[in-house]
Amino acid sequence: MRLAPRYILLLSILALLVPGGVLALSPDRLPSQYLYDRYGREHGLPSDTVWVARQDHEGYLWLGTKNGLARFDGVRFTLYNKQAYPEFLSNDVRDIEITADGSLWLATYGGGALRLIDGEFEPLTKADGLADNVVHDIHIGSDGAVWFATALGISRLRDDTITNWTSEDGLADNSTFRVGEDSNGDIWVGTLTNGLSHFDGETFRNYSDGSGLDSTQVHLLFDDPELGLIATTITGSSYRLEAGGPACWRGRCRHNCPGIRRSATGTATCGWAPMARACGACRRTSSWRRSR
Repeated sequence: MRLAPRYILLLSILALLVPGGVLALSPDRLPSQYLYDRYGREHGLPSDTVWVARQDHEGYLWLGTKNGLARFDGVRFTLYNKQAYPEFLSNDVRDIEITADGSLWLATYGGGALRLIDGEFEPLTKADGLADNVVHDIHIGSDGAVWFATALGISRLRDDTITNWTSEDGLADNSTFRVGEDSNGDIWVGTLTNGLSHFDGETFRNYSDGSGLDSTQVHLLFDDPELGLIATTITGSSYRLEAGGPACWRGRCRHNCPGIRRSATGTATCGWAPMARACGACRRTSSWRRSR
């Protein structure tokens, strides 16, 4: 069974805001006007800690949890983990990205990355050339290359070749947490301890507290359809990432704006990241709209 996207969209309650956009309620309705369904382990979800949710081209919802990958068809969950699939070296799925051909890339904590294509899992680990097996984030580049933010630098998979960059190559820090791409095709990397790196394909330019940011900890990179690539720090400040460096959104840096959300009219406002984990996954029976 496939999901009907206009009627059902699963909202993952995350420990960190899902990269790539935020969810927004219609401004024409009050919260009391919505109905919610809650899904937890008692319904087949492998864990109540859900890190990421992605909807594929066929309408299925894929959820990365602390205890495996789950696919939701609107009725039931199908579980994928190392108990059933030996290609999984870790059940902790931190990110999911979907490519143009419909295949899935999974980032796992401690087990490297996995690609799901034609029903088969293909692992990509440190033994294959990946910088590290702790993979926090994945980005599919505009040229089809796959970028990985790992605990020991960034990796790029292009034409079956893996290339790694670390602090020795000019990266701000090896503890990379987020990776994204701006409108020029340049790569931006968010780190947990030393701010941002801008990579033009040849050299890195770094930004930290005192040089464009108000914090060394970058927790989120996401692409807004009008504002472009946005970075947020642990302080809740949001920055537009431009060729000249990070620019404070609306000219202010310290304004507790941990994400951008859009109304039905397209107006950009500050959005808040849900921080609760215990809900597992929730479904609203009206229409969620994803702001991207």
